[in-house]
This record gives sequence, C-alpha cells and structure tokens, in this order.
Amino acid sequence: MADHFVGRLVSAVQALEVGDPWNETTDVGPLIDLAAAERIEAWVGETVAALATVLTGGVCDDTAYAPTVLMDVPPHVKVFNEEVFGWVLPVPTIGGIGAGFAAINGSGTGAGRASSPTMFASPCGRRPSLRSAA
Repeated sequence: MADHFVGRLVSAVQALEVGDPWNETTDVGPLIDLAAAERIEAWVGETVAALATVLTGGVCDDTAYAPTVLMDVPPHVKVFNEEVFGWVLPVPTIGGIGAGFAAINGSGTGAGRASSPTMFASPCGRRPSLRSAA
C-alpha cells in the first residue's frame, strides 16, 4: 500500500508546473528570497545525510526550489519537525498505525496533520487520535 501511495504522490508532484506565479499554468512559484531557498536546500541535505532518499525534486535554482518528495525520513530531522515553508513532502517509514500517530504527535508541528484519522480504522473499529495543533 505504501509503495502505491508513494508512486502516485511522486507522479503528482512531478506533474506540478514550476515557474512564474503570474502564469496561469504555474502551480509552484518561487520562494520569498534566496535565503529561504538555501535554508530548504540545507534541510533537505540534512535529511539525505540522515539516510533519506530524494524521490523527486531536491533541486534549487535561484529562489525556486523544485517540489520534493523525500522517502524514509527519520523523525528527528527538521523537515519532519518544523515548518518548511516550501514544497517538501517528507515520507517517513513507520511500523504501524500506532507508531505513525505517535510520531506525528511527537513532532514539533504535528507533521502530517493533514492526514485524516478517519482514514485509519483499526480492525476493532477504534481509531488512533491526533493531538490538535497548538
């Protein structure tokens, strides 16, 4: 299931049009300044150094940072624990639903809170819960 999801995620991210925000076909525009692009580049580099894999993106061109999907992201890195303010999607590998919710709840910003807990029903009908973002 994870491989199917990640494959579809990568395809969707690769289909995004990066460019001039005034162009109607553009999905992703530039970052606010070069420092923001360099910060994201450093955070992605830190994540790769922690043995994550760049599945797509990871390329900086002036203030444009390509939409990026990172696989096997450990929960201690900045892209998992802090707001990136850029198109970087960390995909951690976590052993089970309970561990997944524990990792999300343990992150500084609730990484992945966009995941609906209603998507994860257990065989007993009980669902893990996410703490609300403060």
